[in-house]
Formats: sequence, C-alpha cells, structure tokens
Amino acid sequence: MNIKYVNHKGAELPLSVAPFILDPAGLFNYEWSYSGVNYGNRGGKVEKFYKDIQEKSLTFYVTSSTKAEFNAHIKTFFEVVEIDVIANIPGRIMLDTDEYLHAYVYGTSKQFSRTGLTTLISGISVVLPTPFWTKDVKFSFSPESSSGGGGSDDGLDYPYDYPYDYSLGVDIQTITNDSVSGSEFEMIVYGPVTNPEITIGPNTYTVNTVLYVNEYLMVNSRDKTIVRHKPNGEQVNVFEFRSPSVFFVPIPPGESVIESNAFFDLVMYQERSEPTWNL
Repeated sequence: MNIKYVNHKGAELPLSVAPFILDPAGLFNYEWSYSGVNYGNRGGKVEKFYKDIQEKSLTFYVTSSTKAEFNAHIKTFFEVVEIDVIANIPGRIMLDTDEYLHAYVYGTSKQFSRTGLTTLISGISVVLPTPFWTKDVKFSFSPESSSGGGGSDDGLDYPYDYPYDYSLGVDIQTITNDSVSGSEFEMIVYGPVTNPEITIGPNTYTVNTVLYVNEYLMVNSRDKTIVRHKPNGEQVNVFEFRSPSVFFVPIPPGESVIESNAFFDLVMYQERSEPTWNL
C-alpha cells in the first residue's frame, strides 16, 4: 500500500519510499465518540455516534546519503506541509486506492540518528478536520444519454466540447452508491436551464434561478453552499432560492433513480472509518 501527502497546491511527497518513510499504522485506527443516557446501575441508551476533529501522532523517517541531501529533504518536507497550515486549507494523505484523509501537519519532534545527519526520526502531529477516509466517485448526467442517444432536432447545442446535444425535458437513469452510508456531494449544474431540478432517489434538489448559456451552478453539501457562476467570473449566492429548505441531504447508499431537467456533474464523497485494505 503506497501513501503520499499532497498539499492544496498539488505538490506531492511520496511517503512509502526513501527519502521519506511514514509509518501509517496510526492512520488506520479509528474510534467513534458517542453520547447517551445512563440508567443508574441498569446500563443506559446510546443516543448517537459522532466524530470530532481528531489528532494523530505518527513516526516519520528521513534518510539521506549526504548532509546536503538531508538539508534539501528537510526543506522540501517543511515547505510542502507548512503551506497548508498557513493557508488554513487541508492537504491530503492519499493511498493508491484513491482514498484520502484531509489533513494538516501542524507539528514535529526530531531525533537525529547516531550516524550523523543522514537519518532523522521525527514524530509528526497531524490533525484531521474530517476524520474519514474519503473516495471521490464521479458521475455525469445528460438527459440525452438515457433516451437512447442519436440527438434531437429540438435539443440544445451545449457550448462546451461535449460529444452530443442535450434534449429538452426530463429523462431518467440510475446511479449506484456502494458506500455503507449516505454520501455528501458536490454538484455542478450547467445552463441554459430555468429552475434546475434534480432528483436522486428520495431526494429532490431544486434551485429557483435561471442559468444562461456558459453559466453553471455549484452545490456543495459539505459546505452548505449554492453558488451561480457567470462567464465574467462573477459569483452569485443563490442559497435562499433552494427548495426544499432541508436541501443538503446526502445521497443514499444503493441504487437511486435520477431525474433531471439539466446536464450536471456529480462527485460523491464516499466516507469510511478505515480505508479499503490493499496489502
């Protein structure tokens, strides 16, 4: 299982091969918190399970054959992880299964080896704002794609380089969420469309606004945001035009029927307490 750190600017640090070696065992342990009611000496009732921000202490090795290499490696590591703390934007600890943790490396404690400066054993302190292993599952919907293809005389010529036209009206297809729980999501809805309405399983997401050609709507259930993007770069908050008011409902596990009057891209954030094992 290979592991790497990727900061919010896209710079990568491989952590499974020299010069940087991370012992990741602590990342694979997990624990839920819970709250409940005690019934004296007769036990009690657990009312809910939840996860707060979590901290991890990990062991990290830096190996080099010369002092110059060592200095360069330490500089690289520091600059890659520190930029996320300064910007307050998390990086990602990623596996080759495409699963990742949002993380900040916010502290280190160093111990030099007896052989000089060629080996450093460091304890690194990591904080996980969302303590779940996440996998992004992407999906694209076009009303045309579920109606047999072939185009339509009254369809829409999409302004970008998609290999088909988009027919008017509502069509149906399905999506499968193979997560063990409901998934948060980000949705990008493309204009032109009036009052885009998307139904995924039992949940309907409607925004009472008009998207013109080259405009798009970004819906993020984690951040609880709905933003209309115009071609000139202007961003318009259309949160108040959502319907229903309970809008950011996670996509349920299993197969869901999709109905939509617009083309949209969807990213489901499938979350697990531990990653899929791939030893």
